[in-house]
Amino acid sequence: TTDVQTAEGSNVQMDVYPNPTSDNINININQPNEKGKLFLKLFNTIGEVVYEKELKTEQYINENISIKNFSQGIYFIELRNSNQEILARKKVIKE
Repeated sequence: TTDVQTAEGSNVQMDVYPNPTSDNINININQPNEKGKLFLKLFNTIGEVVYEKELKTEQYINENISIKNFSQGIYFIELRNSNQEILARKKVIKE
């Protein structure tokens, strides 16, 4: 397993909807303090990265991801900073 560092004092808010879904997920991120690069990653239950994107560092970020062609199951969305510390993590269910 890989050690995961969570950013101390992170006040990032990440909302994911609809959940569960069979098509698209919307991700709204409110991150007032983070500087530097941000990375959005979607993992399956065995830890494989199935989606990855570098995001512009803005206070409000809206992303839409199609998971239409993904297998049914549970996925995890992580927002990480340039130090690879987790700022936010959510579970998504693909129907």
